[in-house]
Amino acid sequence: AIPAIKPVVVRAAGLVALATGKESTNITFDVVVPSYYPVEERLDKILSLHAPPSVTVSWFVVFDKRSDNMRLSDKWFDRWNSERVKFIFNEVNIGASGSRNVGFDAGSGDWVIYIDDDVTPDPDLIYGYLDEVRKVGNSPPPGFAGVVKFPDPQTTFHSAIEASGMTQFYDKASYKDTLFWAVTANICVNRKLLSTHGVRFIEDFPKGGGGEDVAFGYQIIRATGKRFVCAKGALAVHPWWRGRSYLRFFRWGYGDSLLYSMFPEYSSVRSPNLAELLLFCIVFFFVAILLGHANNIKRALLWMLSLSFAALFDHFIVLGNKGPEWSLFHALEVLLIQTSYEIGTLIGIVYNLNFLSLSHVMTGHMDGEINYVSHNCLYLVLVYHAITVYWKDSRPAIFAKFFVRSKERTD
Repeated sequence: AIPAIKPVVVRAAGLVALATGKESTNITFDVVVPSYYPVEERLDKILSLHAPPSVTVSWFVVFDKRSDNMRLSDKWFDRWNSERVKFIFNEVNIGASGSRNVGFDAGSGDWVIYIDDDVTPDPDLIYGYLDEVRKVGNSPPPGFAGVVKFPDPQTTFHSAIEASGMTQFYDKASYKDTLFWAVTANICVNRKLLSTHGVRFIEDFPKGGGGEDVAFGYQIIRATGKRFVCAKGALAVHPWWRGRSYLRFFRWGYGDSLLYSMFPEYSSVRSPNLAELLLFCIVFFFVAILLGHANNIKRALLWMLSLSFAALFDHFIVLGNKGPEWSLFHALEVLLIQTSYEIGTLIGIVYNLNFLSLSHVMTGHMDGEINYVSHNCLYLVLVYHAITVYWKDSRPAIFAKFFVRSKERTD
């Protein structure tokens, strides 16, 4: 959906080609940068991207409304006050998806490059996309997926994020040919094709990001039947996030929970994850309290504790091949990161009353690869064992007769 709030445009009045080349067809690019935490040094690098003389490049920096003051100086705006750069200020906070749509609609270039304001692009990033555009000729894809790398981990938390698989999507374009969807920190899309099919970023997702990039890919697949082509020469570096916060992964999970109702044709059944199993234990716990079953209350607590320790142990064993520095604390960090994501997904499903999406996964979300720990079978075994113990201890009539007969035979 297109934002209802009309943005306020300042500074630049028009657009102009960087130079005129000899080629008969002038390829045009729009670079759209949604920005909520602007940093002058990073934006400088985005606005300084190199381009050949035959290419027209226009920049659209879309600043989302914030409660605090903008961190950019007047001198910085004066330095970039140019006909080829537009600064757009949203009157309210419409989020990353809405800001990308505003930038898309403000331009007219053949190709639209989306770059997040926290990444550092290679100076020749436009050349990387241009090479791919020229390769496809008259059969252009809906878009290209650029490569986003992270620096080497500097802390235990960074290592845990990497081990959890949360960053594996960023650089998939470096070793794949096509992708079902691409991280929007660095992508390039075909304006004509997307406009023809009415594809825009869906603005129902968290404003800070989460799920909208996956939904964007699903929309393109649904509308065109085509995937993103990987542009290995379009490079960018994403910094590690500051501090130790799990809220980001919770938000990603909540955003992804919305995909199941939007794109049910791309979902399939999977075994329950830790968050779903813990929810089952919590429900069992409160039911036991209401019914006054003291033993079942203890059982529910035991199940939750057993499942959590089993998950931690599984991470420690499976991920232990990372070297002697890998510790139980590392495994705990990975468990907390993955569980934060799973809880976010679970809360989104419950909040939106989409219970049929429990124990489902989006087909194509992983593009055929999973490099983090999968321990759902272990959880199912534990739950089965716990239920077996419960029925044995309760001794319903049919089981009681069986146990009595078995004892008589042994005697």
